Amino acid sequence: MKGSISPTVASSMSDHEKESTSTRAARKTKNVFQQVLGCFKKSDHMTKIKYKEHLIAKRKREFGVDYINLVQKNASEQELRQEKEGCLRDVDRLIREIKDLETKVERVDVETRSKIRREPSFSTPTIEETDA
Repeated sequence: MKGSISPTVASSMSDHEKESTSTRAARKTKNVFQQVLGCFKKSDHMTKIKYKEHLIAKRKREFGVDYINLVQKNASEQELRQEKEGCLRDVDRLIREIKDLETKVERVDVETRSKIRREPSFSTPTIEETDA
């Protein structure tokens, strides 16, 4: 058909024509605000996660130094085992705390995504559909 517009072009044109420029700008501004707010809410948790990861690495280094010192002092198997178990307990506690923080970050992500307003979709017949 001469002069007919393809369905994809016609539908994309109608989507942008239906949402006014001011409405689209307001929606996008609110979405940016929600995303920034979500980033701020997550930043405290993310900082704590990085700090706890640092503490894990620090504790592992301390364990290595302490363990070597015990070996050099000819410590008993019991003392070596206690040192190892103490380190594992500390690292496990920090890992649990990190997982709790990651859960909080995920909740903030879900909350932020739920507040984002998507571009409305309009179902209008295309030119080819009305000619038939």
